Amino acid sequence: PTPVPTNPLTPAPTNPPVPVTTPAPTNPPTPVPTNPPVPVTTPVPTNSPMAVSPTTGGPAPLAVPGIADSEGYELVYELGIPTNPNYGSSGPLYSTDTHLAVSSFNRVAYYLDLGLTHVWVSMDAFTDDSQNIGVPCLSLQCGDGVTPTVIQQIVNNVNVVSNVAGLSGSGYTGNVEFWPYNYSPGNSLSIPGASSSTFDYGDTVDLNNGSFGSMQVHVNGGGGHRGTVFAFN
Repeated sequence: PTPVPTNPLTPAPTNPPVPVTTPAPTNPPTPVPTNPPVPVTTPVPTNSPMAVSPTTGGPAPLAVPGIADSEGYELVYELGIPTNPNYGSSGPLYSTDTHLAVSSFNRVAYYLDLGLTHVWVSMDAFTDDSQNIGVPCLSLQCGDGVTPTVIQQIVNNVNVVSNVAGLSGSGYTGNVEFWPYNYSPGNSLSIPGASSSTFDYGDTVDLNNGSFGSMQVHVNGGGGHRGTVFAFN
């Protein structure tokens, strides 16, 4: 008998092993550094009005590092001042705007940082509306949204901290001149020492005329300095 042929067993083909790739390690995202909030001497200001927030308990944090008078203040507006601001059709482009969260305050402060020089000035509140402590402008995006902000009045308990010689002091009497219009040199509030014929720290708003604007804080008594603390026009 002839033996029955048999097929040799052929091993089943196998796929080559699939190499396993190990994902490359990734670094966690690096947080973007942020500058500390900054809330204006006569040159152009760069930063922000602040409104006080009542605090309880121990010492509150400083709004501006190194300035003890800034304790307990909270940042309301912050603005990098443009070279040629134009606030006729729209308001300032604040990098911080928390005024809707401010319900009450009893003091207001401004901090201007020009790089080599800076000034902080705080005072008793001259308004109870946080919308009116920002930059005044013709656009109704500023102020209360109904009429442009016009504030010209005496302010009390003014404290100034600056690296400009002769400017710092506490307990000053001062005055604010906030409006979006032109103005003339007449001393409408009879500010002590101010001129009626020269533009200075006591002038007169020209209501509803022009757009030069004024955001100015001055001191006029109670300390070594008399005149402008900061002016932004």
